[in-house]
Amino acid sequence: DSTENNANGILTRANPNLSNNLQIVLTNRLQGTASTVGATTADVITLALGSTPGTYTFDIKIAGFASAASGGPLSVGYTIVGAVRTTGAAAVLISGQARDDFEEGALSACGFAIVASGNNAVFRSTGAAGTTIAWSAVGEYVFATEP
Repeated sequence: DSTENNANGILTRANPNLSNNLQIVLTNRLQGTASTVGATTADVITLALGSTPGTYTFDIKIAGFASAASGGPLSVGYTIVGAVRTTGAAAVLISGQARDDFEEGALSACGFAIVASGNNAVFRSTGAAGTTIAWSAVGEYVFATEP
C-alpha cells in the first residue's frame, strides 16, 4: 500500500530500477493506528496534501477496541466519507461529511472526524472517559486538480 497518488489506484515498478524484481503497489491508500486514554483525541492518520491545488475525497473505515483491562471489552466502528480542498498551502474542509457510527455501551461517547489542519487532512478519533481505546483506520482517496 502507498499514499502515492495514481489515478488508476495501482501501479507496477521495478525495484531496484531496471531490475527484474517487479512490485505491484496499491496507491491512494491511507492507514494508521493510535490510542486514546480517556476522553482525549488522537490523530490516527495525517496526510500532507502537498503544493498542488486540488480536491481530495476520502473513504475511511475505523475500528476501536477497549479491552477488559481498559474499561471494556467494548467496540466502536465508523465509516466516513468526506472531502478536503487544498490551495497548495492550506487545507479547507468541505462541509457534509457522511458518517456511519457503530458504538457499543460507554463508547457511544466516542467520535471520529476528518479535520483540516495547516495543509493536512487529519483523521481524528475521540475516546471515552474511563477507557483506553486502540484505534486502527484504513482508507483510500481520489485527487483532482486542474488539467
